[in-house]
Amino acid sequence: MPSAGTLPWLQGIFCNMNNPCFKSPTRGESPGVVSNYNNSILARVYQDAQELFFEIHKRDLSQFWEEVCTMTQFMEIMRTNPEEFAGRGIRIHDVLKDGENLTQFLLEDAGLPDTVVDHLINAIVL
Repeated sequence: MPSAGTLPWLQGIFCNMNNPCFKSPTRGESPGVVSNYNNSILARVYQDAQELFFEIHKRDLSQFWEEVCTMTQFMEIMRTNPEEFAGRGIRIHDVLKDGENLTQFLLEDAGLPDTVVDHLINAIVL
């Protein structure tokens, strides 16, 4: 357990992921100041999570539940049988969301031939 407590420890992890390098100490680093979590990255993550979970419309709940179940199954497989996914890679097509227009962009804007676009979309990333 971190000596300063769990919240500062989590704050440090989230802040270091973003790697903000300040030339001068921030308000939370001033002597005698306990914390400044109101505008921190951790507070924003918490706020975003609240918005995600509390603003889900009823019609979206079934899709959300399916995604949670799929993620749970995936995590269980990764925990119990990681070799099932090791080295297989992921197809780019499987990563794209519905409605993304990468194919259209590659064909029209980038001017790539159909066969090249097909190979790119179906490429496996390890």
